[in-house]
Amino acid sequence: MPPVMSCLMIEKLPANQLPRPTGRMKTALIVGRIAFLVGFLSLLQPTTTAAFSSSSPANIAREALAMAITSSASSEFGPPEPPVAIFSDVDGTLVHYPEGNDKLFLLDNIDKAITIGKNNKILQLPASATGLQGVISSQTLAKCQEIRNSGSKLVLVSGMRTSTLLKRLPFLPLSDAYCNEGGGRIFYRVPLSKDVPKEDWPSFVVHPEVYDGATEEDLQPFALQEDMAWRQQMEQSDAAGTDGYIGVELPPQESSGDNNDPIRHVPLSDRVGALWDYAQDLSSQGFILDTNGYATCFRVNRKQQITPESKDNFERLLAGTVTCPPGISTSTNLGCVDFYPEDSGKNNCCRYLANKFSNGGDPDALSKRCVCLCDDDNDSEMALACHHAFIPGVGSASMKGLIQKYPAQFSRTGEDRQTIAEGLVATEHALELVLERATDCGSRDMEVEECVLRIDDARNALKEY
Repeated sequence: MPPVMSCLMIEKLPANQLPRPTGRMKTALIVGRIAFLVGFLSLLQPTTTAAFSSSSPANIAREALAMAITSSASSEFGPPEPPVAIFSDVDGTLVHYPEGNDKLFLLDNIDKAITIGKNNKILQLPASATGLQGVISSQTLAKCQEIRNSGSKLVLVSGMRTSTLLKRLPFLPLSDAYCNEGGGRIFYRVPLSKDVPKEDWPSFVVHPEVYDGATEEDLQPFALQEDMAWRQQMEQSDAAGTDGYIGVELPPQESSGDNNDPIRHVPLSDRVGALWDYAQDLSSQGFILDTNGYATCFRVNRKQQITPESKDNFERLLAGTVTCPPGISTSTNLGCVDFYPEDSGKNNCCRYLANKFSNGGDPDALSKRCVCLCDDDNDSEMALACHHAFIPGVGSASMKGLIQKYPAQFSRTGEDRQTIAEGLVATEHALELVLERATDCGSRDMEVEECVLRIDDARNALKEY
């Protein structure tokens, strides 16, 4: 392989652990990879496409081509029928966060339409409560909708607080369910009919953002309905109790009463429930806690530990020397440590929904008929519980170790550290592999010869750079 192709070699599975691909699956893999390649080659036309400043258009195209050609991710993982549900993490998986020159480029061009290929506009999400601002590609949004159109359910599972979820919903893929606070809360999308007068719509309505390839149906406004059976489990006194929900109900509450005073959340010291008992204990030990906008969990953020004592305490958390009391679980996410009731967590949330979406008839639906996309520590239990996991990018050393320990469980389409363009295309690639399982690939057979020719054309075009 020429040197230009070696920069993004994907970690390969041992040959004896790869299933033997069928002819049809080989066809689908070639077509899937080419779909991303063709879009990215438009980056060679700087007059119509803006590229991220961290790489020239030619370099981004080289990297995309290397990823498309050298990827060894296996899509013939089973199950023998289309998945019941696809569970996807959000931050670092579907949504990517720019750093360095990428971040500066986005800030300088915040009012411009930025694309990473033909008909693949980038959408910039609202900043989170901690100031993080991510991006998502039109192709990611479109492929998520294709998955739903295939008959499989799509569920977003994230650690984000409820207030952040509600702000981001217009920019996220349309999904059958949205799970946040690490699985502590579950909301279902409720489409709103055009036949219903707008004055009869609920007070909180999501209007999806326009993206390349979106249909009128994709942009249909919708409301949310919380899963109250799941919520009742979280509201038990040996879990999170009810106090955390005050101020983070639907619709979003900005003020109370007639004098527009801000909604008053119940302070940590007054919250009742096993979760908050433990939070109060950690606070008394000098930890700086983040409880704002959370109903069923709380977070300890490294950046918020400003005293020498709290910084030392945080390292103890990461090292696992601080033991949770019975009934409380923990995981790390984006350099933070989250705590939540043991009946919550992504794994339990996904198991609950897999059973629900299989009409309650298969308690093993998660392990037999569901797949997931993920990247970080707090996804590890979900990744092992599902039938298969796709990794657009590795977000932690522990996730990398998990992939090495159970290689047959994972299909990896991205690198450990990626530019924004690389991360987005790795996500699109992972979604394409999921689509190959969710749809009939036979109709793609006639495109193989054309796709092979396009690969050759792409190689020749890159020789000019």
